[in-house]
This record gives sequence, C-alpha cells and structure tokens, in this order.
Amino acid sequence: ADEGETMTALINRATEEGIPVVTVYKDSANSARCSYVGVGNYDIGQEYGRRVLAIADEFQRPVSVAVFTSENAKDSGQNAVYSGIQDTVDLERKKGVQIELEQISVDDSNAFAAEESIRDIFTAETLPDIIICLNERNTICVYQTVVDYNKVGQVQILGYYDSEAILTAIERDVIYA
Repeated sequence: ADEGETMTALINRATEEGIPVVTVYKDSANSARCSYVGVGNYDIGQEYGRRVLAIADEFQRPVSVAVFTSENAKDSGQNAVYSGIQDTVDLERKKGVQIELEQISVDDSNAFAAEESIRDIFTAETLPDIIICLNERNTICVYQTVVDYNKVGQVQILGYYDSEAILTAIERDVIYA
C-alpha cells in the first residue's frame, strides 16, 4: 500500500464491502485497513547501516555515504530509514572509522527527472564512496549511470527492490547489495 488518496479510497471501499484488508510492507495508516504487517522502516535503515559499516571496513580513509531520498515521497518512511542508518553508523562503527552521511533529495517524479538528478551527482567533482537508494527507480538509474560513466567499482551501491535488472546488477558486482 501507500498513503495516496487512491489507495486509501480503494482500501476503504473494500472494507465497506466486508473485505478485510491487511497492508504488507508499506502501510496506509489513514485507511480502514484492519492490520499492517511489515518490517519497520527504521529496522531497514539499521540493516543499510550495517552494510555501510561492512563496506567502510575495507577503506583506510574517511568514507562518504550519500542516501538518495525521493523528493516526491508522500510518507515519512524514508526519514525513518535515514534515522536507522545514521543511528547504526554512529553506535556501531569501530573507533577511528570516519563515515560522513549525506541525504540527497532526488526528483524521481519520472524516469527522466531521476536520471538527470543522478547524472548531476556523477558530474560533480567528488563522488560518494557508497550510494544508498531508497526506491527501485533510483537504484536502476544509479546502476545505469555507474555503467555509463565507467565508475563500476569506484562506488558501492546499496539498492532497493529485487527486480530482474537489479538482481542482474548484483550478480555482475555492479550493485553491492
């Protein structure tokens, strides 16, 4: 589910017709759904944070991490994910390991806008060591941009979702996880 008006109306209509609705993974908290089952966004952020720490152990210098958030998100879930990343990195990193987290808002209202936003980051003077994508579109755009700009291996990507393209990129070691 999501927090959109259309989704809320559909859930409410199903409920009015006697169909119990359970949202899974993402919630529609303002709807008449009877239950929500899923992993909390903060927990997902903690897992991203643990992956960042594992990658950072391989570096002998400060590590920069860019978390790509959606400029168009209608819920606060990505903020909870970011908090989970930040807390985990702060609490669990080894002494002396420096990790710089930055949240970057990406206009992903359509594929073209996402590609342009992400390409702008790749044409900047410095590239982050690790990029975390919080949605499928950004993951695929970052994957494609890393290949297009010949940056495979220079940036580690922690993606989102398990589409065929993303799984292929993981198999080819373009996306870390």
